[in-house]
Amino acid sequence: MNNIQDRYYGLSPRIARWKEPSEFENSLSSAAERDAGVSRHLYNLYYKHIDPLYYAKGKEFARDMYDKHKHIFGEMDFESIYEDMVYCLHRYGLDFQDYCMFRLHEKSERKRNEFVSDKLRYHYCDLLNSPEVEDLMTDKLKCYKEYGKFYKREVVGVRSEEDKSAFLDFTSRHPKFIYKPLTAHSGNGIVIVDVKDNNEAEEWFEKTIVSNPGVAEELIEQGEAMAVLHPSSINTCRLTTFTIDGEVTVLGGALRIGKGKAFVDNCGQGGMYANIDPVNGIIATWAHDYTNREFRYHPDTGVQIIGFQLPEWDKALALLKEMATHHEGATLIAWDIAYTDKGWVMIEGNDNGAWCIMQSNLQKGLKPELYALMDRYFEHKTHIES
Repeated sequence: MNNIQDRYYGLSPRIARWKEPSEFENSLSSAAERDAGVSRHLYNLYYKHIDPLYYAKGKEFARDMYDKHKHIFGEMDFESIYEDMVYCLHRYGLDFQDYCMFRLHEKSERKRNEFVSDKLRYHYCDLLNSPEVEDLMTDKLKCYKEYGKFYKREVVGVRSEEDKSAFLDFTSRHPKFIYKPLTAHSGNGIVIVDVKDNNEAEEWFEKTIVSNPGVAEELIEQGEAMAVLHPSSINTCRLTTFTIDGEVTVLGGALRIGKGKAFVDNCGQGGMYANIDPVNGIIATWAHDYTNREFRYHPDTGVQIIGFQLPEWDKALALLKEMATHHEGATLIAWDIAYTDKGWVMIEGNDNGAWCIMQSNLQKGLKPELYALMDRYFEHKTHIES
């Protein structure tokens, strides 16, 4: 692709291969961009031919996405939507969920190309972050040991017999705690555990290190100013920072809010999200969930979403800057923070955090802003190295 906005285009070895780069594929995709009829159909047939099983499984997932978002497609039939979905996936790295959340069926090619896609975000992190950052952010216990002062709570490993003594000491103070599996994401597998005594704690530990290793975290008490939105879940902020020589830019952010009886706020678990104006900490959009349903007021508490002021936002920004500059080489990071009875605290860091919730409410891609920062970053890096 020759468009200037794709100067940092590339494939990450960390994820499944989603594009077959070659001169032939490039010519097919360029033709498909210009012609949404026959050329785009041929482009789809190309990918169907090279991996029929992948194509068939993808169609099942696409059908599920289409059914969940059918209200946005009007009279457009699934087959035509699916053909366009496949094109956007292999042309821009925009997966089927991106397609629905960004309403790509309504967007021009230029607008489509401005979204930071699910696939390309991995490549950007490969380019920008030091090699050790991926493991540092993925390993929940390693991340806690590096960033512990920002957590303001205890975290212990539940991974092997070596963790047993520390875990039992932890449960003597915190018999009720939150447990996160090592491989969990989007809130999957997170549970609250309550052990009655030392024997029950030991039995739970022995069972868990074999079947579901992870980390145990001290429960946090949500501050009243945030609990008014949804008291049963910890409502967290996801904010993405870009750091150049100690200067931190907040590229965007979203507030994630739980619904119903859920104790996690993740959208993958039924929660909703709304964009944050990072300058003043005011919620700048209505909330949406992963089926594109809009919420002007919280369905459980009745609190108006847009205009909601996040508490002590100056302190949240100060925490972000401290975290973003704490580890050299952590250039592009998505941080989760929460407001508690101890003030703002770090929940976790993500070296390849999804950009969907920062872009879909605004229906605006953030690639131009990201690429401008990447230009500055590489100019600075070249200057330092020379």
